[in-house]
Amino acid sequence: MSKEKTTYIPPKIKQEILRISDLFESTRINYQVIDDSGIISYVNQPWIDTMGYKREQALGMPFVEFISEASREVYFKGFQNYDSLEAGEDMELVLLCADGSEITASFSCFCNPGENDLNKRFHCTFQNITRLRQTEKALQISEARYERIFNSFRDVYYQVDADNRIKLISPSIHKLGAYEPADLVGKSMAGYFESEKKRATFRKELIKKGFVDDYDLKLKHKNGTFMDVSISAQIIQNKHGQSEFVEGVIRDISRRKIFESRIASYNNRYKEITRNLPVILFQAVQSKNTFSIEYISPNIQEWLGHSAEAISASPALLHPFISKDSLKEIIVEFSRAFKEKNHAELEVNTLNHHGLNLPLRIHASFREIQENEICWTGVCLDITQEVKAQEIIREQEKRLLTLYQYAKIGIGNMSLQGITTSVNQAILDTTGYSRAGRVDGRNRKSY
Repeated sequence: MSKEKTTYIPPKIKQEILRISDLFESTRINYQVIDDSGIISYVNQPWIDTMGYKREQALGMPFVEFISEASREVYFKGFQNYDSLEAGEDMELVLLCADGSEITASFSCFCNPGENDLNKRFHCTFQNITRLRQTEKALQISEARYERIFNSFRDVYYQVDADNRIKLISPSIHKLGAYEPADLVGKSMAGYFESEKKRATFRKELIKKGFVDDYDLKLKHKNGTFMDVSISAQIIQNKHGQSEFVEGVIRDISRRKIFESRIASYNNRYKEITRNLPVILFQAVQSKNTFSIEYISPNIQEWLGHSAEAISASPALLHPFISKDSLKEIIVEFSRAFKEKNHAELEVNTLNHHGLNLPLRIHASFREIQENEICWTGVCLDITQEVKAQEIIREQEKRLLTLYQYAKIGIGNMSLQGITTSVNQAILDTTGYSRAGRVDGRNRKSY
């Protein structure tokens, strides 16, 4: 019987091989060896820990059995690249773990040819880059989402560096000002303000607070006109507290300015109308223990000398003009009207800002806001002239009554039906009848 030929390995080399073998067993690097047929001949402990198989489940098995269907074509192509003394490029494969999960692995391999270029061995290490790829995918999704939002932003996002030069601006600037981002990047933002004075005021406010919120400005359109915009911006600082750049949002407020102009025009017209009205419009809220003025028309200033805003903010300003008794009358009448589900109407005496008597007639209707809270809307009518007219009429009636009673000639009144309704003293003296007994109510034909 012939003896099997053995290869002598010097002790030092054998010791070095054992050291390297121990190193691969204890390292955290996943290491495997496959032959030129793709059969696994060696795996280290980290490989077993990562993949979840027992060593005997891996040794002698085709490595392709541990690769997902989606990566096998990549593996076969990469395997051909390693079929030389030169190492091929790294491969990225999806591996099948024992628990059915998949991991993404990055392989580095080199070929160790055997005797007469036979019994080749492919030494491979791989890193589990599953989390890395998941992070990259999430980042790609985030970047795509950011780019989509950035490109579809209706407002204009911008960044300005420490030298006040535009470093970034969103594509929405085209819709706002007809610029392309490339037209503005690298340019000084100072050149787009309506005036240097307004730019300096804006910059002063930004530096003072570190931010501005909804700051109204006019910026230059590409056609040379100026646009109404609102800027919200903040200064971004580095970890040392130094200003690095300014980022902000520019919003088109041209429509808002149009509406504000219309509202201002309507308000001016309304003030002009109410200033000349002989009535005060008001809205008040009555709760269990309070009575607050929500609104009062501007012409109140002509009556009391205080602006509508001041009175709404501090109803106590009314106290010198309305006595406690008058205020009590108002509350009592309003409570009665609410209880009877009716509108309130009363006359009260007040004083104007000159200290003169100002009689008012108040008409108001209510709506219940919530339990124990009522909103009253109404008018206050200055009835000074009406009161004076009534006083004059009463005085005239007094004089006529005196004249009627003491006239030298007989004076009487008779209805169309011929019924005597009244006579003066002269008739009674002449006829001898009494007013209650024989004259009043007698037919004229009887005397």
